[in-house]
Amino acid sequence: MNKYILSLIAAFFFCISPADAEQNGPADTVLQFFDASRNGDVAQMRELVSGSYYYRRKAVLENNDQYPAFLMDHFHGSTTNIEESDIDRKNQIAVVTATTHFPDKSINTSRLVLKKDGSGSWKIVDEKN
Repeated sequence: MNKYILSLIAAFFFCISPADAEQNGPADTVLQFFDASRNGDVAQMRELVSGSYYYRRKAVLENNDQYPAFLMDHFHGSTTNIEESDIDRKNQIAVVTATTHFPDKSINTSRLVLKKDGSGSWKIVDEKN
C-alpha cells in the first residue's frame, strides 16, 4: 500500500512541467492583475506592475479616486484566459498572451511583457501590440 501511494506521488511530480512547478509564474501574475482590475483593487495592481507599464498608468493608479469604480464597471462579468506564456529563463523575461472575454461577446487580447524583479517576483513591465 505504501509503495502504491509513493508511486502515485512520484508520478504526480514527474508529470508537472517546470512552468507548472513555478508557483507564481508570469501567467499567474497576469491573471492576478486582471482579477485585481475586475475588483478595482488598484493597490494590488500597483504591486504587479513596474517599468514603463507602471509609468504610463501612474496617474490613474495613484491619483484617480474614480478609477476603481471605472475598472469594476468595465470588467464586470468578464473572464480572462491565458492563451500563451513564453518564458526566456536565461534573461528572466516572459511574454504572456491573455484574452479577456466580455459579456457583450467582445474580446480583448493583451500581450504583456514581464520581468523578474530583485525579489524574484514577476512584474508586468510593458505591453506588445
